[in-house]
Amino acid sequence: MLNENEFIKWVKLSHSMYGIFEGRYDAYSLSEKWVREWCNLEKYIISEDNVNRLRNLIENIDYAPFQLEGDMRDKVHNQFTALILDQLDLGEHINIGFGFCPYLFTWNLRRFKNYFFKNQGFSLENYFESLNELFENKKNDFIHFQNMKLVNDEIESENIGTLFNDLNDKLKSIGIGQNEPVGTIKLLHIMAPHYFPLIDNPISQKMRLTRYKESLTLTHYLKLMKLLKNWLRNYEGVIGEIEEELDSSILKLVDEGLYIVSSVNISKRIIE
Repeated sequence: MLNENEFIKWVKLSHSMYGIFEGRYDAYSLSEKWVREWCNLEKYIISEDNVNRLRNLIENIDYAPFQLEGDMRDKVHNQFTALILDQLDLGEHINIGFGFCPYLFTWNLRRFKNYFFKNQGFSLENYFESLNELFENKKNDFIHFQNMKLVNDEIESENIGTLFNDLNDKLKSIGIGQNEPVGTIKLLHIMAPHYFPLIDNPISQKMRLTRYKESLTLTHYLKLMKLLKNWLRNYEGVIGEIEEELDSSILKLVDEGLYIVSSVNISKRIIE
């Protein structure tokens, strides 16, 4: 196991590498900020700086690692661009479904590609409008978990299970009729980034939570929460300092480190 100094170095180095290779594509901080504001104020504010970052995201997003080319690439990009420019302009907003879009779309692009290929009438705008209805109904859950930290608070397995299944069912119904554990976990994390960890299939396999081609489940996710909770307790004395210095939750920072060693796509970006 890493000692405290090694842990600090690993987190900081991974964060720097992640910023170099993925920073241009990362809308995480925008959506995380907007969800927090929406929970507290029932609205979120898009600043001029936010608008500029969204435009930079549109310009820099790279579809090549996801094998999106030609007419389908143009269709996907045009819908994404239109949604960002039409729905996320300067000022106050109340539709948090659209606030999730830059983050969820860019982090789950491989899945969205399948939506477009398997449903010729798929609409990004309709998709995130539908998500907004769910978020409105689950707002109290957002607020409850947002005030919790995995390292310090209990793992509320029953409440987590209910929310996990509700989110998964919604994503399944508005997607292509398949379970959506990775998308569900991304939504859980962005609503409570200090409590819900991130994980995807490559990371899960590296951690031996799942076998090759085995899909993540609620059981796997609760096991992950317990593993991370027990591991991070070894570094409680420095976690607060790291989070303040890097302006991010320790769960997001740990995910960046795991992503660096597990991602299929990042190797392509490193080569480029």
